[in-house]
Amino acid sequence: MIKNKANNQLILYYFYSAFTSVSLTFSFISLLLKYKEIPIYQITFLLMIRQVFKIVFEVPTGFISDKYSKKISGFLGSLFMIIALTILFSNNIILLTLAFAIFGFAYTLITGSVETIYIDFVNKEDLDYIAARVKFITYGCSAVFLLFGGYIFEINKYYIVLFDIVLLICAIVVILFMKEEEHLKEKSRHIRFSEVVKYFRNKELLKLFYYMDLIIAFVFVGLGNIYTMILSEFGISSSKIGMIISGSLLLSAFFPLFLNKIKKYISVNFILIYFPIINFIVVLFMFFKGVNVIFFVFIYIVTMIMLGIYFPVRRKVKLVNTDERYRATAMSVQSICIAIGGILFFGMSSLLLKNFDIREIFFVFTIISIVLTTVVSYKLHNCLKHSYSTK
Repeated sequence: MIKNKANNQLILYYFYSAFTSVSLTFSFISLLLKYKEIPIYQITFLLMIRQVFKIVFEVPTGFISDKYSKKISGFLGSLFMIIALTILFSNNIILLTLAFAIFGFAYTLITGSVETIYIDFVNKEDLDYIAARVKFITYGCSAVFLLFGGYIFEINKYYIVLFDIVLLICAIVVILFMKEEEHLKEKSRHIRFSEVVKYFRNKELLKLFYYMDLIIAFVFVGLGNIYTMILSEFGISSSKIGMIISGSLLLSAFFPLFLNKIKKYISVNFILIYFPIINFIVVLFMFFKGVNVIFFVFIYIVTMIMLGIYFPVRRKVKLVNTDERYRATAMSVQSICIAIGGILFFGMSSLLLKNFDIREIFFVFTIISIVLTTVVSYKLHNCLKHSYSTK
């Protein structure tokens, strides 16, 4: 009975992941805003607004999700996301700013809510493989739809927004069928915010993971949002850009499925400590002068594959070492760190873009990230020697 319940929750979560993973709008967001004739410094400002609102609301919404209902939190987040997408039909910069603020708020309601419901039902030993399977589903679905996304964008740039709205409605239907563990809900209702703060202050491993999230986001949040625009500067049409992104996602989603075999040859500690450093060194080659589009795309695929292996492994280690009562809050803190990294990138680049090329900015930011990642990885190496489980 318990196994059937776990399987049902997993299947529902797989469907939810498929519906919410596509996000054609944000795959082409920089191009969509560019076609609205919004200058690049305002585009980076709008993307920064989204990150700011994520920071402001992440912990409060995560705490409320843990304390009351992850299901309701996910439902409301999806609903607000639909509202924000609807506002994107406007060309008014004030309304667009509002849309990106709502995107940030909606994301905080979703983060750590629906994605942590299934965890209460499954074997914790399977978390990394489940995370890899979810990544394959999300990347696979994104890849399939992105094959057509570029063509849809060329026909009418707003069709991709309508498509995302329909998928979010489907996601809401799935959420309504999901169930939460009642005994955990009852335990969580007695949590005080001061207890949560004290708990995370004393978790050295989690703090190091959060530092790493911030550093990774400092480069990759920006790269993910600006990637399509850089490809367009190579003279590639939006339909071909969709095909390139689709192929990249499929390849990067394929490798995590063999996570158990990969871990036979590469230790969990090696993945946690050295993969982020190697990844940033690889990224550096993307922004050398004279790099052609084939090499640029190839390096991007390599980095996505490495992150596709790194994050499922780290997710399991983090969840195993996190009290079940605080999981949604833990995910929210992670999202705050990612948002801070995004704000630092968009805030600094929006100022620097008046005097420097976007590739020069990425190159410098990546070098800074290599230095910071090395420091955090050294501390993580010492931390993992002690009482933390990586199995």
